[in-house]
Amino acid sequence: MGKAISMDSTLSSPKSQKMGWAQSSYPPHFRQPNYPNPRVDQDDSLQPITDSDPLPLIDLQQLIPEKLGEACRDWGLFRLVNHGIPLTLLNQLQDQANKLFSLPFESKQALFTNPMSYFWGTPALTPSGTAVAESAQSINWVEGFNVPLTQLPQLQGEDPISDSFRCVLEEYGRHMSRLARSVFAALAMNLGLDPTLSESYLSESTGIIRVYRYPYCSEASRTCGMEAHTDSSVLAVLNQDNVGGLQVFKDDEWFDIKPVADTLIVNLGDMMQAMSNDELKSVKHRVKVNRFEERVSICYFVFPMEDGVIRSSKYKPFTYKEFRAQVQEDIKASGFKVGLERFKLSNSSISIGWGIHIQAPAASFTGGLVGNSSPFVVLPQVTPLITFMMVLLAMFPCLVKAWREPRPGMITRWVAYAYTCGFFFGWHVHEKASLHFLIPLAIVAVHNLEDARHYFLLSIVSCYSLLHLLFEAKEYPIKVLLVTWLGFSAPFSKIASVQAAEKRENAVLHLILFNSV
Repeated sequence: MGKAISMDSTLSSPKSQKMGWAQSSYPPHFRQPNYPNPRVDQDDSLQPITDSDPLPLIDLQQLIPEKLGEACRDWGLFRLVNHGIPLTLLNQLQDQANKLFSLPFESKQALFTNPMSYFWGTPALTPSGTAVAESAQSINWVEGFNVPLTQLPQLQGEDPISDSFRCVLEEYGRHMSRLARSVFAALAMNLGLDPTLSESYLSESTGIIRVYRYPYCSEASRTCGMEAHTDSSVLAVLNQDNVGGLQVFKDDEWFDIKPVADTLIVNLGDMMQAMSNDELKSVKHRVKVNRFEERVSICYFVFPMEDGVIRSSKYKPFTYKEFRAQVQEDIKASGFKVGLERFKLSNSSISIGWGIHIQAPAASFTGGLVGNSSPFVVLPQVTPLITFMMVLLAMFPCLVKAWREPRPGMITRWVAYAYTCGFFFGWHVHEKASLHFLIPLAIVAVHNLEDARHYFLLSIVSCYSLLHLLFEAKEYPIKVLLVTWLGFSAPFSKIASVQAAEKRENAVLHLILFNSV
């Protein structure tokens, strides 16, 4: 009879043993006493990635700015080939990373604090490499090392493992700087950016490398290696092992980015999006964990100069230092990154230079002081030119009269009438735009209520006859205020008319009496 295979021997397979050994190097939160048996439930592992690769392919040796720009506009990232980094260096980097991660968790915490720092549970770090916020409710299934490249010399001679890692990183960092310069120069050319801005928009001294490990998880569907996010950098260059998990968001769906040997993934960050006036997009991405295998990836990030001002027609002028501080403040307050939305200008703002932004007038005679109309508005399909001609046509009788009989005392009345025409026929349709003619009308009324009397009915109609505007509840106080003012004003207008009539009668009476005398 053959020798029976016990259940214990199955659980002690080499792969299971490797998983068990890895447990001691994981942060305690990631350790799983009953880790899955790789020979059981094989169908539950990550689905195999198909041969088709949707990513645009960019050859660094034949870098064409137009093709690169098209890839970045469409995807926000691309696969880089012929990058010039020796395959042996990439393999050495992966080996050194695995050695560091295999150290006991407590050793990693104690040994790596500065300048190379160890983190886990969150990718959101301060400039010093410490976690921005730690929340048990939003733990990412990831650990890693944060390495500022300019501070690598400080690692020299500390211990054999970190010293070997430093040597590999120094060479790898030089290649990353070269790649970033080439890609950014091509993008800047395609976008037509000012060449003098390149130095402040892409500062190689800001380059950092983060080495990530995503532990395997028996409940992979209930955990996330890294939550969906965009990078804050200008560019990020990813070198990943052969375990899949990276996904990017495009056209309202998630795409798997498969590992391909001897290629790199380059994606755009928030800073590149701002520099391009939103022409290029910072790609949203995330990392899924694997049930049976851990994933190791090395990512290079490069940023603008901290105090260099980024100017854009879509965003308020800001520095990367300000952006980073705002991101960290948001994460501490809410647990989420808001990002560029904090700096975005309103759709109706324009830049007039020197860092000054003003409200852009709408395409209307009224000037659009209250901004865009509500999304509940139903407007006729007319163009700004048509409305402008309608306004001129409505104003024509008043303009002709003013030309023929110029009277300075009538200027306020003409202004009120002109703004009334703009309100009724202008492109910008909103009840608050009635203030454009109600204010001049008030000036007329102060001078003589009788002269302004014929405007009262017009003012009421202006608030309630906009059949193409569906009023919202928050706008009702404006109507109430206007109608109240008009309602109280009307009696005074009648009293003024009576008083004026009495004055005329008295004047005539005095004249008669005077003549009789």
